[in-house]
Amino acid sequence: MKLSVSLFLTTLGLASIATVNQAVAPPGHWCGKPYGSIRHTPVAPTPQINPSPPVITTTKPGFGVQFRYQPYISTDKVGSLVVNVPSNGNYMIHAALADGTVLLPATPVATTSLTQEIGNVILTKVKPQLTAYEITIIFAQGNITVQKSIVQLYRLPAGPKTVKIDRLYGGIIPSNSKTPIFPWYPYVDFGWITGDTSKDMETNLKALKAMGFNSINPDPTWTNVEQVDQMLKICEEIGLYVQISFRYDYTDLKTVVSDVKRWMSSDAVLTWYSTDEPDGTQWISNKPTVNVYNAIKAADPYHPVSLVLNCQKSAGYYTTTSDIYGTDVYPIGISTKGCNATSGDCGCDFCTGSLTEDIISRTNKYWSDYAAQGVQSVPVWMVLQAFSDPGSWWSRAPTPQEFNVMFWLSIIEGYKAIGFWQYPYIPTNPALQKAHEALATQIATVAPTILSSAQLPTSHIGVSGTGAGSTLLAGAWYSPNGLLVIVVNANKVTTKFTITIADTKASATGKNVVSGATVSLKGGAISSQLATLTAGVYEFKL
Repeated sequence: MKLSVSLFLTTLGLASIATVNQAVAPPGHWCGKPYGSIRHTPVAPTPQINPSPPVITTTKPGFGVQFRYQPYISTDKVGSLVVNVPSNGNYMIHAALADGTVLLPATPVATTSLTQEIGNVILTKVKPQLTAYEITIIFAQGNITVQKSIVQLYRLPAGPKTVKIDRLYGGIIPSNSKTPIFPWYPYVDFGWITGDTSKDMETNLKALKAMGFNSINPDPTWTNVEQVDQMLKICEEIGLYVQISFRYDYTDLKTVVSDVKRWMSSDAVLTWYSTDEPDGTQWISNKPTVNVYNAIKAADPYHPVSLVLNCQKSAGYYTTTSDIYGTDVYPIGISTKGCNATSGDCGCDFCTGSLTEDIISRTNKYWSDYAAQGVQSVPVWMVLQAFSDPGSWWSRAPTPQEFNVMFWLSIIEGYKAIGFWQYPYIPTNPALQKAHEALATQIATVAPTILSSAQLPTSHIGVSGTGAGSTLLAGAWYSPNGLLVIVVNANKVTTKFTITIADTKASATGKNVVSGATVSLKGGAISSQLATLTAGVYEFKL
C-alpha cells in the first residue's frame, strides 16, 4: 500500500484472464478484508476472502510458450518463442496462423527443466497490423498432440517509437536503444519535480539522474499536461526514462487515451503505468483494469503496460491484461497485531515483518498463480519500501543495510526492475539516499549479465551455511562465457557460506562488485563469508 505525505491514496492498479465482476471490496476493506479502524469491529470480509484463482485447464502442467519479444515490428524478419516443457519427455513444437500458414515447422524441443528459446519463427508470413494475431502452438510427441496453446503475436508497422519487452531474460528495451535496461527508479512526487520556478524542473530531474536512477515514476496528479510535455523533453535530453502513471485517472478512459496519444512519440516514455494496487480496493474484480489495458493497447500497441499489485492472493485474477507484472512489499517497521487471514493487512498483506520471507512468500504465491494461467515467462518488477509512516503502519524506514538485502534478494527472486516509494524521502534520509546511489553503480555493472544470461533454478544452486534458504540466499546467472552469483546474508551475524553451481566445474578469479574484493571460484563453488545484512555480488569470466 502506497501513501502520499502520510495520507493513504485510495484510487489504485494489474489485469486478468477474463473480466471478473464479483467481490468488489466494499468501503473500508483492503484485499477483501476489513481494514483500518473497522477491523476492530465485527465487519464481515468480502464473500471471496480466500479465492481460488481461475485455472487454465487447457494448459497442462509444465508447458508454457510465448513469443520472446513484444512487439515485433515489420523490419523484424525472424522471431523466437520462449518455451517450457516437462523435463520427462521428448517434444516437437509447431506454430501456425489461424488459416494454417506455418510460421515454425515441427522443431525438436530440448529435454530440460530450464526455460529455452526456439528460434527461426518466420515473421515475414505475418502481415504487419496494429492488433495482435492469435498463433496456434502445438506440442507433439510423435503424431500425438499433447498440448495446444493460443498465444498473441504483435507484428506492427515500423515507424512509431517502440519499446520492447524481452520475455526470455525479462528486460525492457527503450525506443532509443538496441539493448535492454534494468530500471532502477523512485516514485517521485510530481509537485517536487515541477518545483517553484521555471528552472526547478530541469534542476530536479538532473539531480535524479546524477543519483544514478535511469527511470522515474512521477506520481500524479497533474492538471497541466504541458508540464508533462516539458518533463518528457528534459528526460529525453538527459537520458531518464519515464513511466506515465494513470493511477488516479484509469477509469476515465477518454483522458487516458488522450494522454497516451499525446506522449507516445517521446523517447522518454518507457511504460504506461495503468493502475496502482487495484486489488486493494477492487479485490478480484478486474473489470476496470481490463478496460484501461484494452484502451491503452488500442491507442498505442508500441509501448508496454505495467502496474503493481498489493495483495497476496489476487495475482491469478490479473494475468493477461498487463505486459509487465509488478508487486510492492513493505514489511519494515510493521506490527501484525490485529491482522490475520480474514482481517486487515497491517500495511503489508500476509506479511510477518521479515526482511526476506515476506518477499519470498509473495513471489512464490504469485508465480504459482501465474503458472495456473499457463504463464511461465514474463517480466516482473518489484517496488520496495524506502519510507516510514508512524501514524499508520510503518514505525520506521528500512536501514540502508536492510534495503540492500531487499534489493539484491528481489533480483535473486527474478525481478528485472526495482522501484521504491518515495522520493523525496519520507522522512528525509541521507543515509538511504547514499545507499541508493551506490546500488545504482552496482546494478549498472551487472545488469548486462542479468539481462542476457539464463538465471539458474534453485535446484541448480547449492547453498551451505547458517540460514540457508531463509536468511542466507543465493542466485546465479550462467553462460558459457561467464557466471554471476549473488549471495544475501540476512542473518544477525557474520556468516560463512559455500555456494555450489551444478552447471559448471570451472575455476576462476572474480570480483565482488559490492566491495571490490577478489573472490575465487573453485570447481564451480564459492566459499567466503558476509557480514550481517550484506550482499556479495560475484562476477567471473569463464
